[in-house]
Amino acid sequence: MPISQIDEQDTDARIKMNALIDAVNGLPAKATLAEARAGADDGTFVTPAGMEAHHANRLANQGQTNEGTNETHAVTPARLSQYVTNRLGNLNKGAVGLGEVNNTSDADKPISTATAAALAGKAPATHTHPAIAIADSTPAGRTLITGANAAAQRTALGLGTAAMAASSDFAPATHSHTAIAISDSTPAGRTLITAANAGAQRVALGLGTAAFAASADFAPATHSHTAIAISDSTPAGRTLITAANAGAQRIALGLGSAAMTEASVYATAAQGAKADSAIQPGNAALTDAREWTGATVTQAEAEAGIATTRRAWSAERVRQAAAAVVAPEVAARTELAGVMASAGSAEPGLAPSLFTSSLTGKGAATAPIGIGVEAASDIYGTVWRLAGADFAGPFFDAAPRRDMPIRDGRIYRVRMALERQTDPVDPLSDGVELRVQNLNKNHAHLSNVRIGGAHAVTVEGGPLEVAFTMSRNPPDGVTVDYEPPTTTRYSRPHFRIYGGAPQVVDLAFIEVEDVTVEELLLARLSRSESVAIADLAIAPAAFEPGQPGVRPLLTWRLEGSAEVDTLVLTAPGEGSVTLAKDAETYTASAAVTADRTYTLTVTDTLGRTQSRSATVALQDRFYWGTTDDPASADGAEIAAFVESALGDARQRTLTWPNPSGKYVAYAYPANWGAPSLMSALGPITFDMRTVSVTNAYGHTEDYRLISLEERQFGASATITVE
Repeated sequence: MPISQIDEQDTDARIKMNALIDAVNGLPAKATLAEARAGADDGTFVTPAGMEAHHANRLANQGQTNEGTNETHAVTPARLSQYVTNRLGNLNKGAVGLGEVNNTSDADKPISTATAAALAGKAPATHTHPAIAIADSTPAGRTLITGANAAAQRTALGLGTAAMAASSDFAPATHSHTAIAISDSTPAGRTLITAANAGAQRVALGLGTAAFAASADFAPATHSHTAIAISDSTPAGRTLITAANAGAQRIALGLGSAAMTEASVYATAAQGAKADSAIQPGNAALTDAREWTGATVTQAEAEAGIATTRRAWSAERVRQAAAAVVAPEVAARTELAGVMASAGSAEPGLAPSLFTSSLTGKGAATAPIGIGVEAASDIYGTVWRLAGADFAGPFFDAAPRRDMPIRDGRIYRVRMALERQTDPVDPLSDGVELRVQNLNKNHAHLSNVRIGGAHAVTVEGGPLEVAFTMSRNPPDGVTVDYEPPTTTRYSRPHFRIYGGAPQVVDLAFIEVEDVTVEELLLARLSRSESVAIADLAIAPAAFEPGQPGVRPLLTWRLEGSAEVDTLVLTAPGEGSVTLAKDAETYTASAAVTADRTYTLTVTDTLGRTQSRSATVALQDRFYWGTTDDPASADGAEIAAFVESALGDARQRTLTWPNPSGKYVAYAYPANWGAPSLMSALGPITFDMRTVSVTNAYGHTEDYRLISLEERQFGASATITVE
């Protein structure tokens, strides 16, 4: 048997094989292990005696007999294989007590019949069941464990989105809310549910004591009374309301038929009184010629026209008064007319040669306008048309070539007109000005003055036509638009036109007229107007308790042209003070400590009076601002609120810009009364308590502090207290 076929698990065979190998190893020429296994006869050999001896030693403990000889023979592998076969031929599993063993792998080894029978009734260690195999499951339970996802399982359980929230997202089963948390509540409703008791709720509802009574305590809505039931009626009164008709009522009142006649048929009591005091028929005064027996106005008084004492007038004195007014006017008009006549037409379109751009020197010596053409205007007829492209500079002046003489006390009216046919690029900047060039006795420059503002004349806006009055040392009582310097002897009114192309301007006229007579007559007529007090003001208008040294300043203005006779100011504690006739201010002579009313009375020379009054009031200060804690805010914090003012009533609407997460608060004196209504934007409730506040002057008083119960955020907060 080849060595390679010997079972490695056969211990005895291995022992014998090792012995053979050891014997072979002792030969000078030994066979290789491969040769021994193959059993080839390749000429190699071993010593049988040595191998047998070695084998005997190895098998001594097993009772084996060494049958080998000690002879030395050459042993070929074939012979050795035969030897091993002979020696090991009977070695098998029965020889070693393993007759029931066969050569199978662990995976192929069978199990016993008993084990197979026991395992046949068992499920595999790893196995599954469908939901229906759960013996005690219900359809509802199987729906849950077979649900595709959590949403399907919540649907199977009938759960809404609330089931996904944490318990902290919900109010406890037992909880409460403040009134402000009622989202659709109103301030009025919250006042009811937060009222301390039923009495406070009735007050909030505006209910009186009648609300306590039962309906049986009152008369039905529809009911009646007999006359006798009117507790304060008299027999005479009851007779009137129970009379059968108007005739019976008139009889009860003792009225005759006159009572049935319209009142307009009879004279009034006032008319009767006048009739009684009137001249009665037959009085000689109605037939006798009567003449004024008082003193007649003197010629000097008539010509001066300033006396206010009542006098009799004659026709002569009237003529003298008129002549005194008209005579100088006629002379002045004659002079001005001569000047204007020598100047020619006042319309540049008719006589452009009589107009110039030069403003100094004698007018006749100046050069005529060198640009422009004659044109026709729908409004003014013939005009002189100027094109802006022809202007030599940033503006163009157009004035008469004759100078207007200026006399002391004379009043002149200047009228000027032009229109634009094409607007400049910028009508506002390229405006038109009405100006006056003032000249001295040598026709040299004194001043150049603009009358009024610049005018943005446009085609669409229509013509510019302006009139103004001017006078050097105007008469008393006359007001003019412009007074030239006292050294002015001549004036040259003119247009100043700004801008260039593409504008086109039409000059219509520049007219001057002496209106001294008209203005003086108007001034004299205005003297008959009564004087009036205007713009009476007092400062300060109010002051605080404890504030020292308050002496109000009164200011006013007198209107009208009547002559003032007296101006008197009166006030409690200060008496009456006669002021200068032209006075316009008065400072109180003593400090005020309470409300005080000042009355100003003006009387003119005709005995007509007018009075006006102004009052300085003692008032408390109210405060509003923000606080971190209205429950602990004291008087010092309230007095330091950023906003405060003087007043005398609690009713107001207040706004806090940017409250910055603080509580807004309003404090007013408690003596102004409790609020009847408090409101703010949104469902907000208020807190109110009393705090003692000391003002800046040491005066201490109780205040009501009203605040919102929640901190305010956002751009602003507003509350209304009534």
